[in-house]
Amino acid sequence: MTTLFTTAFLPPVDYFLAIAKSDNVLIEAHENYQKQSYRNRCEIVTSQGVQELTIPVLHTHTGQSAPIADVEIEYRTPWQTKLLRALRTAYATAPFFIHYFDELSALLLSRPTTLLDYNTALLYFLLRAFKLERPIAFTQTYEAVPCTEIVDLRTAFHPKTPRPEQLHYYQVFADRLPFYPNVSVIDLLFNEGGNYLIQHAI
Repeated sequence: MTTLFTTAFLPPVDYFLAIAKSDNVLIEAHENYQKQSYRNRCEIVTSQGVQELTIPVLHTHTGQSAPIADVEIEYRTPWQTKLLRALRTAYATAPFFIHYFDELSALLLSRPTTLLDYNTALLYFLLRAFKLERPIAFTQTYEAVPCTEIVDLRTAFHPKTPRPEQLHYYQVFADRLPFYPNVSVIDLLFNEGGNYLIQHAI
């Protein structure tokens, strides 16, 4: 089964569950960029609740007409340092933080030009971390309705769309906070480790 996704920055748990249950992953490379989506933001769990982390992008096109493959990341502000600080503050006491943070932080501090390249490098890291061998390909053209052999999940995941909980796992502040479903899959990785999806979700 081939599943079609939009690119996403450290995507939510249910997005990554769909990847784990697919045979082949197809990333949409010819859509127009959409603001306020998982393309350049993710959610983590902190001691104060859910916090949103955002990658700033350069607005070189008018409105929302920028092709996703052309969207460039803005590096004039120290957002990478702030992002790493937020992750360290949230997850330093998580059981598996020490196993993955060094490699993840190196990727987060890298400076690829485009958002698509940045997200793709992080996706490969997550696949390795969760021990998932999934071929990744990119669309060659934009098709509003892909062929019937492709499962189209491009509109399935959005920060403002509530989605049912699919996995309930340990979260680092479980002693004082409710469980937050479908935050970034990095929350699952730091709290439960890379074997969790293979053992519990596939």
